Amino acid sequence: MRVSERDVFSWLTLGAVAWLVVAPLFLVIFFSFQREPLAEIGGLSLYHYFEIYVDPGTYELILNTLLFGAGAILTGFAFAVPLAWLVERTNAPGRHLMYALILVPMALPPMIAALGWERLLDPRIGVINLVLRALLGLEGEGPLNVFTLFGMSFVMGLSMVPTVFLMLVPVLRNMDPAFEEASMISGASRFMTLLRVTFPLTYPAFFAALIWFFIISIEAFEIPGVIGMQAGILVFSTKIFWAIHPPMGELPEYGTASALAMSVLVLSGVLVYLYLKVLGAGEKYTTVTGRGYRPAVIDLGRARYVGSGFFFLYMCLAVVLPLLVLAWGSLLTFYQPPSWELVPQLTVKHYVNAVTGYGALTAFKNTAVLVVAASTATTVLAVVAGWIIVRFGGRTGKILNLLTFAPIAIPSVIIGFALILMYLSIPVGVYGTVWVIVIAHVTRYISYGSRAVISAQVQVHKELEEASYTCGASLGATLRKVVVPIVLPALVSLWLWVALHSLRELSSAVLLATPGNRVVSTMIWFAWQEGQVGEAYALSIMLIAVSLVIAFAARRLLTWGDPVGMH
Repeated sequence: MRVSERDVFSWLTLGAVAWLVVAPLFLVIFFSFQREPLAEIGGLSLYHYFEIYVDPGTYELILNTLLFGAGAILTGFAFAVPLAWLVERTNAPGRHLMYALILVPMALPPMIAALGWERLLDPRIGVINLVLRALLGLEGEGPLNVFTLFGMSFVMGLSMVPTVFLMLVPVLRNMDPAFEEASMISGASRFMTLLRVTFPLTYPAFFAALIWFFIISIEAFEIPGVIGMQAGILVFSTKIFWAIHPPMGELPEYGTASALAMSVLVLSGVLVYLYLKVLGAGEKYTTVTGRGYRPAVIDLGRARYVGSGFFFLYMCLAVVLPLLVLAWGSLLTFYQPPSWELVPQLTVKHYVNAVTGYGALTAFKNTAVLVVAASTATTVLAVVAGWIIVRFGGRTGKILNLLTFAPIAIPSVIIGFALILMYLSIPVGVYGTVWVIVIAHVTRYISYGSRAVISAQVQVHKELEEASYTCGASLGATLRKVVVPIVLPALVSLWLWVALHSLRELSSAVLLATPGNRVVSTMIWFAWQEGQVGEAYALSIMLIAVSLVIAFAARRLLTWGDPVGMH
């Protein structure tokens, strides 16, 4: 039987995706049933599952994880839903400026936001607590404390707002105002129309965003790592981290980590299933028809200034306050709350130490390699896989579609752990280098990349490719010279999206970190853990500056490329 060029192309791509996704996941599942993973391969055992689920602490861990996710969603949606409505459906002043600025918080990595809020709401020396105690005449500590489940959820929720906003804005923009007009003609007030007509029509997008961000909250490591671990509040991600990186003198518990990872995978899988079901039910909420309409703009009267104030309150909480306190801390030899008396003591020595310190140059080089390699590899694999899924179809296309979407249900911390198991079991010289982090990021972001590219490729008619084949071009040449130039805007946006996330990602990078493959995000983490908070803050400010450049580049290209939200 003659093997066609198309078959070879499809099988090679399927093999690459399977190696990235299936092989590490299989090892996590397999080692969860091994008594001594990596030490010896024996018969299958439920020892680690029994050990976990007879421990009462596991149920506290589950409760903490669920409460953290629920609290983050409540906080995030309390800001995102009103802001999306204000921007799209009201005459609030500065609406266009709001839409432009809402992307700025994306440049603030969750770990750095957590470091900022640690200084803002520390019960003893937190800036906000100092101000409140002075204004209210209170003594002692508090009154607010970030080292609680609510504190963790609040900081996590603030980081969610931009993406929830971007998911809801198109729904509100495209909503036919006839439904709202009919409600008001029937005697309903504007508030009741908003409550019973406008918001119910956004249910598919609303609940899809809710489920999506519950998955994100379950996998989050940065904020629980910075805030929760100090307070002894563990969630699944931090528990897995402690199992793999235990305190000094203890051995890693890979079996326990595998069993915990399986619990998270099952929960994530259920949530992804619900997410897809919600999206599938969206047709019942169709409001865009062939009849022309223009969404109505609601006059808020004097309250429109309150709406603008609400947006700038969010920006202060999400960006301005954390950045100011980190910038202040980065300029002091030892952190102290802001005061005029300390201004003469400001110094840039932490910035100098951060740039010239031991391992700094290696970390900067590793970060550059990581950002370029992960972004390029993800974009190349996404465009090839997307093209096979859209054009070739068949069984291979369906399997490839499933595999490229699967990482959406695999938390970053589990991807990092899976790669530890894989490349310790298969000594190919990757573990301990920056390339293992590149592999982790490609695996993590291929689900978003393939969806973004597929949405662009379905708009390309196949007759353009057929004309290329008629002229004698091969599959590779057609992809390179016909398909890629047409979908280039989407590819550039995807490349920048992955670059921004690779630059700031910590969950998998910290699990895979060794002295030889540290990147800037893990440098910040280890500097903070080792008490070098000044260097950690200085590195944070530098990382944010680079992130802002990438974020604004992405913002400029969103109108050129595929405007898919970033989280």
